[in-house]
Amino acid sequence: METPVSFEYSLHNIDDFYMNPESRQLFEKNNTVLQCVTGYAAPPAEVYWEKDGSIFLQGTQEIARFGTARDDIAIQQSMILQFSAELKYNGTYRCVARNPLNNITKTSTKAYVKIQAPMRSPYVIEALPAELLLTEGVPHLLNCPMSGWPLPHISWYQAGILVSDTDRKHSLQNGSLYFDPALREDSGRYYCIGSNVLGSVPSTSVNISVAYLDLTFIQQPHDTNAIAGQQTLLQCQPPEGYPKVTIVWYKGTIPIRMRLSPYALSVDEHHNLIFDNVQMEDGGVYYCVAYNEFALPKTSPQLDQPPTDAIVVRGDLLTLSCKVKGYPRPAIAWYKDSDLVLPDTRIIIRDFGQELLISDVNILDEGHYRFPPEVTVTMKDLSAPEGADVEFTCGYYGDPIPTVTWFKERPTFVSYPQSKTINVSQSVIFYCEATGDPQPTVSWKIN
Repeated sequence: METPVSFEYSLHNIDDFYMNPESRQLFEKNNTVLQCVTGYAAPPAEVYWEKDGSIFLQGTQEIARFGTARDDIAIQQSMILQFSAELKYNGTYRCVARNPLNNITKTSTKAYVKIQAPMRSPYVIEALPAELLLTEGVPHLLNCPMSGWPLPHISWYQAGILVSDTDRKHSLQNGSLYFDPALREDSGRYYCIGSNVLGSVPSTSVNISVAYLDLTFIQQPHDTNAIAGQQTLLQCQPPEGYPKVTIVWYKGTIPIRMRLSPYALSVDEHHNLIFDNVQMEDGGVYYCVAYNEFALPKTSPQLDQPPTDAIVVRGDLLTLSCKVKGYPRPAIAWYKDSDLVLPDTRIIIRDFGQELLISDVNILDEGHYRFPPEVTVTMKDLSAPEGADVEFTCGYYGDPIPTVTWFKERPTFVSYPQSKTINVSQSVIFYCEATGDPQPTVSWKIN
């Protein structure tokens, strides 16, 4: 006599996944298979694949159902996903099963799919510029145009000597060399070498010059008593500087014009002002001004080319440009929504921050990119008699255009709140005092 086999399973039920997909790491164009098996579900669950949290319908997908020998109400389902590896398929995958009656959902554990480009020895993307002029005291980023797979390790050399990292000059994670700031001692010829398991290759070299202009004149003109009709010389030896320093002589506030004989007035190769036949009307106050391409009047940043909206295909290269001019050269910090964008293996920021490049773009790169001003406006002290009109200027630029507020005295904290230990239901008072002109408003925040 046979013993009957019974199987009971209540409707509206769904079990955890019986088998979870496994992570994969493979090269492009190789085929891969992900598989999972649901737990028992009654009625049969609705099943699908997710990639990075979104329903995934690409690739070849197969679903097979199986249950008990005598009852097909509660069944399991096998889910198979196949695709040929492309970089766009990099991401996190999981299986999802949902009971259609009560909407209870079960998910498998996550499987990480990492697809790599075929191995390739390092190669140079583009040549470094032959010449580069940096400004002393200003940060600068020097990119190494190198690629390969695995991503090459970048080493920088100055005059054939390996550049060691310091707090002021060091290599970033993406291989760029960062000067913070550039100094005249950084002048020289640089190149980078990219290395991976397949070999090494050097870049072209760039000759870096650092522009500067010292503040102290080697020799300044001094008071001179002259006799009419005789030759008189005023000396001026400019400060050290690069590029070549130019001297302009002034009488009062007016630049001097050279004259020919018989009352010749000229400047010799040593920047001295020579009167061949000095006259009474030549008397006055003279001074010399030194300048070069580095020492230019400071100007507020001006926007030449704002960034524009961009639509890019997933996996492609995204380039955002923002051209700003000014002196000193404005430094741009990029923000995505409210987060600061920093260089990494996919992100390159170059040309003093005026160009942002993101490789292998994915959905996580979507957002609003902007650049707030990073230029500190230094105010100059003014002295004026009582009752006189005084004008201050403040040059600033940003996107969106910033609101400029003037303060006589910036807010300063006089006292700070102190940590306290109290019992439950006990009252407590925290003190915080700030001063400024106008009087600042104090707001409190917790955590």
